[in-house]
Amino acid sequence: MNAKKAVITTSILLCSFSSYVILSEDKSIEWKSYVATAYSHHCIVPRFGVESWRKFKGADGKWPIPDITVAMDRSVPFGTKVELSYMGFKSLRTVGDRGRSIKGNRIDLFMKTCREARQWGRRVIKLRMERIEKGISRTSNN
Repeated sequence: MNAKKAVITTSILLCSFSSYVILSEDKSIEWKSYVATAYSHHCIVPRFGVESWRKFKGADGKWPIPDITVAMDRSVPFGTKVELSYMGFKSLRTVGDRGRSIKGNRIDLFMKTCREARQWGRRVIKLRMERIEKGISRTSNN
């Protein structure tokens, strides 16, 4: 790997995992392995053709925020906080989207550019999420 490619890869990794807040000190919340892919506006998806050139809202009806919004399985409610860990970097994200092939232990990270999403590719990461009881997140005020 040449030096320029290493710098680009490292900067994307740091950009994607720059916002770290401890989700919980609760030791009962376990870390699980997830397959992580990435998406962005204007990416060409070989299996499904070209996505719209317009920006799109997430399945929750809100505009996705780069390095914050993630797409997860329908069993995880919108607004759920998830903590990701990859190569020692940690990041707090929010579920705000769904995907056709995002089922089970899969997660899709929203990136700022298509280039970042393609460079991310497919990786195995560790993830833990806030415990959900009776459809209400543990950290909500309800």
